[in-house]
Amino acid sequence: MPVSLPTVSDIRAELEGYAITASLVSDAWITSEMNDMVLPYIEKTCRTSLSGLQTVTEYYSGNGQSILFLNRRNIIQLISVAIVRGADFLSFINIDAIDTIASEGLLKARTRVSEGVYFSIFPKGEDNLKVTYTYGNALDAQLVKAVKYLTAVCVLDNLEGRTGGGNLSTEGWSRDYGNMGKYSNVRKRLANRAEWIMNQYRTGIVGA
Repeated sequence: MPVSLPTVSDIRAELEGYAITASLVSDAWITSEMNDMVLPYIEKTCRTSLSGLQTVTEYYSGNGQSILFLNRRNIIQLISVAIVRGADFLSFINIDAIDTIASEGLLKARTRVSEGVYFSIFPKGEDNLKVTYTYGNALDAQLVKAVKYLTAVCVLDNLEGRTGGGNLSTEGWSRDYGNMGKYSNVRKRLANRAEWIMNQYRTGIVGA
C-alpha cells in the first residue's frame, strides 16, 4: 500500500496527552519544521530522497572488483556507466552486464570472466568511473514513523525553549529538568526511536 508523509494531525496524535494545541504551536510551523529540517536530515542520513526522484552524475574510483558502492540508495534506474580514459574520451560499459541492488545502492557485474580471461568491469583508478543514475521515492512505513518522531521532537524543543527548563531551584522547592530542559525524557525516547529506524537504512560504506 502506498504511503505518504505524515500530516500535522499525525504529529499532534503522536503528542497526544501533552495538550499542544494550535495556539501553542501552529500547523504552519510544524509543516515548515518537517519540510525544512526533518526531511533533509533523514534524507542526508539515509542517503536517499523520500518525496521524489533525483538524477545525479557522480565520479567513483574503480576498485578492480565486480562490486561498486554508490553514494545513494533506493536506485530506480541506472542510466550509464563510463570509464574515464582522458579529458575528452569516455568508454561506456554495457549496463545490461550490471545488476542493480537498489536498496543497498550497489552495482554488481554479472560476470567477471570473459573468454577465459579475468575481467574487471570496474577497473582500478582515481575518479575513473562516471555513473549517472536515478534514485529516490524511498518513503515507507518505517521512515514515516521516523519523520513523525523527529518532528514531534522539534515541537517539544520549541516549547522547551519558550517555557524554560534547565536546573531551577528556590528555597523550599526545586525543579530539575536536566541538561536538555523540559520534556527531556520523551524527547530522548522519540529521538532514539527515530535513530533506531534510520540505522536500518544507513551504512558506513559509500562510493569513493
